[in-house]
Amino acid sequence: MPERILIVEDQTEVREALRDLFVAAGYEVSVANDGYDAIEKAVSEDYDVITMDVRMPGLNGIRATDLLRERRPSIPVVIISGYLGDAFEYRKTLEGMGVRYFLEKPVSMAEAVKTVRRAIKEARGR
Repeated sequence: MPERILIVEDQTEVREALRDLFVAAGYEVSVANDGYDAIEKAVSEDYDVITMDVRMPGLNGIRATDLLRERRPSIPVVIISGYLGDAFEYRKTLEGMGVRYFLEKPVSMAEAVKTVRRAIKEARGR
């Protein structure tokens, strides 16, 4: 059974590119357009990893990650954002929530797959 990933990204082009990448890498992929959609999906379905954008309308990635940590603490979250370099406080806040994986946009597709694989492996203790 393929590993399951939830991609949380409000930009259609980025969301579709990530979806295509992870499908090609052998993952079963679901997508969420914003933090609210992500919470709904993550509490009703099982995922091996979640990729999360930070800046999204409605419920942003930081708050969504915080809520996910309360409800599904064992699912690793990989932050993929264009704002990590400019906003150190985002990273510090997310690290305080236990997030260990960060990728800055534009993201290398090879690095995205490598990071997701590492997050799943480490979450499973292997």
